[in-house]
Amino acid sequence: MDIKRTGKSKLKKRIRTGVLVVIGLSAIGGITYGLTKLKPAAPTLDRSTAIIDTVKRGPFVRDVHGNGTLVPQITRWVPAPADGRVEKVMIQPGVEVSADTVIFELSNPQMEQQAMDADFQLKAAQADEENLKVRLESDSMTQQSAIASINAEYSQAKL
Repeated sequence: MDIKRTGKSKLKKRIRTGVLVVIGLSAIGGITYGLTKLKPAAPTLDRSTAIIDTVKRGPFVRDVHGNGTLVPQITRWVPAPADGRVEKVMIQPGVEVSADTVIFELSNPQMEQQAMDADFQLKAAQADEENLKVRLESDSMTQQSAIASINAEYSQAKL
C-alpha cells in the first residue's frame, strides 16, 4: 500500500543540501587561505650532485657555450633629450670599446642652429664691447683736450 508523503522531506533535503554546500565552500575557502599563507618550500638538492668546498678569493669566470644567438628578453630604449640623427656608425656590434671610443656620429640641425645663433650673439657682444671701448677712449680724449684748453686759458689769464 502506498502512503502519501508530506512536503517536509523535500524541505529537509533542500536544507541538508544547502548546509553541505555552505560547509563545502567554507572548507574550500579555508584550504585556499591556508595554502596562500604557506611559505615556499626550500629547494632540495641531492648531496651527491653538490660540490662542497671552502670559499676562495679570486676571479669569477663564467664560461657558457651554446648554439644560437643571445637575445635579451626585454629591450629597453633610452630616449635622447634632444632630437637628432645618426649620421655614421663608427663601430660594429661585438667590438670592444673604452670610455673614449666614438661609437656613432650624430647630428642635430636644431642644436647646430642654436650654436650658430649663440656664436653670432657672442660676436655681436664683442663688437659692442669694442664700440664701447672706442667711445670711452674718445670721450676720455675729449675730456683731456677740454682740461688742456682750460689749463691753457688759466695760464693765459695768469699772465
